[in-house]
Amino acid sequence: MPVQTLSRREFLAAAGLSTAALLSACAITPTPSNNIFPSPTPYPSPVAPGPYQTNKLILGETAGTTALPNPYTLQDMPISAFDDPGYNTVCKNGQLIPVGELPKQVLAAVYYPYESNVRDHRVPTPNPLSLSKGPYPLLLYAHGFRDPELGCQVASPLNRDFTSVELLLRHVASWGCVCVAPDLSWLPGGYVGTPELQDAFEQRGVVLLAYFNYLAQELNETLFAQQLDYSRVILVGHSTGAGGATVAGGLMAAFGNAPSYGLIAPVGSTISTDVHRLLVLGGGRDTMQGADPMGVFTTGGTPKTLVMIPGANHFGYTDLCDANNICLPYGIGDSAGTISRAEQQLAGGAYLAALVRYNALGDTTMLPYLTGAKVMEGLEALNIQVQSKGFTA
Repeated sequence: MPVQTLSRREFLAAAGLSTAALLSACAITPTPSNNIFPSPTPYPSPVAPGPYQTNKLILGETAGTTALPNPYTLQDMPISAFDDPGYNTVCKNGQLIPVGELPKQVLAAVYYPYESNVRDHRVPTPNPLSLSKGPYPLLLYAHGFRDPELGCQVASPLNRDFTSVELLLRHVASWGCVCVAPDLSWLPGGYVGTPELQDAFEQRGVVLLAYFNYLAQELNETLFAQQLDYSRVILVGHSTGAGGATVAGGLMAAFGNAPSYGLIAPVGSTISTDVHRLLVLGGGRDTMQGADPMGVFTTGGTPKTLVMIPGANHFGYTDLCDANNICLPYGIGDSAGTISRAEQQLAGGAYLAALVRYNALGDTTMLPYLTGAKVMEGLEALNIQVQSKGFTA
């Protein structure tokens, strides 16, 4: 067990991943897109499913796939992590049992667009996923943190939380985007206003950046048949994961990448003015987790959009609450939503799709949705409030 607290710079140096090494690993020649984007859909509302079918795999579990080797070891974790009795444990028979080591690889759920029964000869082989011609932008998703002691009381295992946002990510993937959600459940969390929370952001950012490099350097030529365009990156994070997304984006931006951001129910201290091309989602029933969507929106750089969903709670974007958006009986410390879970997930997925289509797919028909000039067809009954700043026609 470690005996000292690691600084943020030491976090970035974990397992040999120094800041310089991480940034140089980003020195990848992007897949040229030549600004060739799909034509705007004749069905412009991002509430509707996109033109692609979507498939799912889990890197490291699905046959024929590999996952990112863990950039951390247990010895790289700060001593503060071990002050939490729920850290580095698993749940067995309702009890938290120490694990004693971190996972050797980081699994990730992948949702990707495809067209069934279509073989596109323009795509290089091997093409094990039968992808049609892209290239497709890449979305990396950082899920939220769930208290292990509460999580141990219910059937939903913490180490599958990375699979709990399937509806949102399938919806985005249907518009022509590859969405990757790593398992971050083995990382510690932190309370708002504490150094531990910033540490949690840094660690998640390191893993997201390492996954970006792994996808670009190891998997794009093989599994994804050279159809990932990692010059078009969207970083999305929920709750604590939002801070991880902005940390990863800061590291990418330092090397010339310009990600877009989707921050879902972000906790305070998530953001800086260096974060641009920003979408923030907040909920009127999100009162128990320290979320501060308005503060994050105010602090972030432009262009930016704030979407407030009156009946949304904190975890209703995931499948961890029930269909009626009630969470407490399932070991989730969250208020019940006053809209259904399906409505909350559809709203979140639609606005993320609008972000991706506008910033990564060049679909200018999305601009009125991101500025609030146009209400999304199909979501009128939710009375969603949108404000924006910094967009130009």
